[in-house]
Amino acid sequence: MSLSASPEASDEVATYVANCIGFIELERPKALNALSLGMIRAIHAALDDWRENPDVLAVVVRSQHPRAFCAGGDIRFLYESAKRGEHEARDAFFIEEYRLNHAIFTYPKPYIALTNGVVMGGGMGISQGAHRTGGLRVVTQSTKMAMPETRIGLFPDVGASWFLARTPGAIGRYLAVTGEAIGAADALYAGLADLYIDDAALPALIDILRSELFERARTWLRASSGKAALIRSRRSRSSRRLPARGGWSTGILRFPTCRAFSPRFSRSAIAIPPIGPSRPLPYCGSAHRFPWLFRWRW
Repeated sequence: MSLSASPEASDEVATYVANCIGFIELERPKALNALSLGMIRAIHAALDDWRENPDVLAVVVRSQHPRAFCAGGDIRFLYESAKRGEHEARDAFFIEEYRLNHAIFTYPKPYIALTNGVVMGGGMGISQGAHRTGGLRVVTQSTKMAMPETRIGLFPDVGASWFLARTPGAIGRYLAVTGEAIGAADALYAGLADLYIDDAALPALIDILRSELFERARTWLRASSGKAALIRSRRSRSSRRLPARGGWSTGILRFPTCRAFSPRFSRSAIAIPPIGPSRPLPYCGSAHRFPWLFRWRW
């Protein structure tokens, strides 16, 4: 395995290339990996460096720390900047953060976000664009996902008006207004995640990505895709479907089922991640208690 570091890496972000994959690792655990301006610039610089690099075929963003993937923007920095009257610093932070979000959503290579622990605000901004690139948004049993900006007097930003608007029924509006946190099963059901994996399996996954030959991975995916299609076909016969959402399909295998952990939006013990342009929906017990959350918009 050969490693090559990005020249723009900061102390709070490690960026390197291994096995034709660009890795971005968030390293600010005391602040739950809250994005500082230096982190934003380092991530953006790495993505720009790899965009046209033929030796980089995909990008993986992750945290090595179990408590959080990314808790959002650096609220303390923004508060102190406003208190000192440094409005230019505050504006620069938001401008560069939104530019990074746009760069991720429009990235020409698969972008995979491994989102364990806290995933809130700015953490959603650097992960939700993954499915637009042909990549994946991976959740674990520790994932706590939210857009809590309304709780501090802000509004859901970082592209939330796009990805929350594409959740079933009024779930997006509910999450935007309340700032409620959801777990892995709810994220999969709402279309805010694509794949589930146990936290304990993440280190082995990273090792495989760093070392496994791509030809072996393609062979495994081809062998597994037939099983996924068969399970999808069987489930579709007993499930309702949302209207097809054209325009995105990763071509990467998604596990057809995911064990749910206290699901809020699904009564079933199985949460079904999206596979292809439309996705089967499990029976939803919450629809009887909160019918306004589940009115389909055609």
